[in-house]
Amino acid sequence: MIQACIMDVDELADESIKSPDTVKSITAEEVTSLLDYTTIILSEEPVLIEVNKPVVFIGDTHGDYETTRAVVDRYLKEDKIIVFLGDYVDRSPVQWGSVYNIIYLFLLKYRYPDRFILLRGNHEANNIIPCYPYSFDYEVEQYFKSPRVHDEFVKAFSMLPLMVISHRVYAAHGGFIPGFNKGMLTSIDKNDRCFVEMIVWSDPVLSPTLRGAGYRFKEDELRSFLTGVNSRVFIRGHDYHTLGLSIYNNQCLTIFTSRTYKDMGNGGVLAAEVDQNVKSVDDVRVMDYSTGEWRLYKVKKNCRFII
Repeated sequence: MIQACIMDVDELADESIKSPDTVKSITAEEVTSLLDYTTIILSEEPVLIEVNKPVVFIGDTHGDYETTRAVVDRYLKEDKIIVFLGDYVDRSPVQWGSVYNIIYLFLLKYRYPDRFILLRGNHEANNIIPCYPYSFDYEVEQYFKSPRVHDEFVKAFSMLPLMVISHRVYAAHGGFIPGFNKGMLTSIDKNDRCFVEMIVWSDPVLSPTLRGAGYRFKEDELRSFLTGVNSRVFIRGHDYHTLGLSIYNNQCLTIFTSRTYKDMGNGGVLAAEVDQNVKSVDDVRVMDYSTGEWRLYKVKKNCRFII
C-alpha cells in the first residue's frame, strides 16, 4: 500500500513538471499522500539551512501560481538552489491560486528536495500566531470538500525550515533573533512560538507597518546579528512597504514575487540571485518579472526612511 502511494506521488510530480496545470486536477486523496511524504522530507531538514552553491531567493508569492511557474521555468534548468522565503498562500490574484501554488511547490519539493528550499512565512505559521486575513483554510475546504486536508497542510507547514545562510547572505521571511549566533540558531525548535514570531513576523523599525506581532529591528541590531552569523546582507520578504528597497546601509533587501504587490514600495516582481560571497546589496543581482519577461532590476539603495 505504501509503495502504491509513493508511485502515485512520483507520477503526479513527474506529470506536474511536464505540465504544471496538473495541479488543477489533483484530488483530496492525492494531495493527502503528497503532504504525507513532503512532511517527512521537511521534518528531516534543519531549522537553519546552509547553502554553498549559487542560489536564487524568491519573495512572497501569495498564491501567484503563474509567477511561481515563471520562476521554475527560468531557474530549474540553472545550477542554482531555489529558496522561497514563505507566504505561499492567501491574497491570490486568481481564484484557487493559493491551492495551486502550494501544491505545485510541494510537488517540486518532493521531486527535487535538494534544489528547492521552502521557508516558513507568517501565513504558514497561522496555527502559532493567527494572521489576517487568513482564508487558506476556507479555500482548501471549499476546493477539496473536506476540512481534513487543511489539517494536513498545517502539519507540513509546521516542518518548514525558518532560515538560510548562503554566500554571507542571511535569509528569512521577516526578521532575526538579536544576539544569536549561528550555533544558537541551529538549536531552536521550528515551532517555538517566541522564535517563530521573531523570524516570520518582524520588520525594520523604519517601516510604517504596525502588526502587533514581531520585533521592530534597528540598523545596529541587524549589523550586530549579521556579524554574529558571518553574513553581510539580510534578504527578506514580508513587508511590501520596503519591497525593492535596500535599507540600513545596503545591508537589508526586501523582495516580493507576486503580481498582487508589483506596485508596492519600489515595485517589481523580484528574484535575487547570489553566486559569490557578498559585501552589500550591490553584490546581489536582482531580476524583475513584472512585465512578464525577466529583466535586470534597479534596487533603490541607501534608503533611510519610507516616503
